[in-house]
Amino acid sequence: MPHPMLAKPLADTPAETLVDTLVGPVVESLVGSFTGILLRRVPRRRDRSTGTPSPPRAPRNPTLPAGAGVVTAVLSAMLAAVAVGVWIRSLRVALHRERHEARHDRLTGLPNRRVVEELLRSRPGPAVVGLLDLDHLKAVNDHGGHAAGDQLLSAVASRLAAAMAGRGQAARLAGDEFVLLWDRFPADLPTEAAALLHALQQPVIIAGHSHHPTASLGLSIRSPTLTGTDLLAAADAAMYAAKRGRLGLCIAGESAEVMALPGT
Repeated sequence: MPHPMLAKPLADTPAETLVDTLVGPVVESLVGSFTGILLRRVPRRRDRSTGTPSPPRAPRNPTLPAGAGVVTAVLSAMLAAVAVGVWIRSLRVALHRERHEARHDRLTGLPNRRVVEELLRSRPGPAVVGLLDLDHLKAVNDHGGHAAGDQLLSAVASRLAAAMAGRGQAARLAGDEFVLLWDRFPADLPTEAAALLHALQQPVIIAGHSHHPTASLGLSIRSPTLTGTDLLAAADAAMYAAKRGRLGLCIAGESAEVMALPGT
């Protein structure tokens, strides 16, 4: 019968629960073994003719003082307990790191597609969904190599995370695409989105060269008739409309109809 902890993905299970469930029995077994060593008593032999206990035997190793065996057992138990403690701490760190990596992009540290899908399925879900496509990443990769492209992606990710702090969540979907999720509807969405794109355009120095990142952003607004998947698809359509028209920003309304906002 499979272990109950294997019935769901390890990334969804808290590290403390995994350690307690998987390591707990091992620790209990070790403690039981050490307790047995410490409490074990060797029965004294009886004289067959009289039935009385015979005198205790002299130690096999006369150089060891009396009680040395118990001291050795205690020290061994203490060292083993320390080793188990170090192992448990290492296991907890490894499990926490594995869980974090399963939900975050390794390059930028932003939440990944898995987190985005979870937030889109939540209720009531994000008020506004934005899909941002970074321009000219291929040119940066071709000119400066993938290391330069990675540096640009990391800089853009940091700026998006800072712009969304207190407003919602920035995540990396894949490649040069990022997702922006607003928890609440902004008082002035076009102005806030335009300010985000403007902040993104501040220069980034890569290998001694100054780059001014630009992007196309499509937004969709929560509606009772649209699911999370619908919102992301509408934002995707708005983003491609912005890219085709070189508008910078487009917004899809409740019917998913794209509305261009020139001058952003």
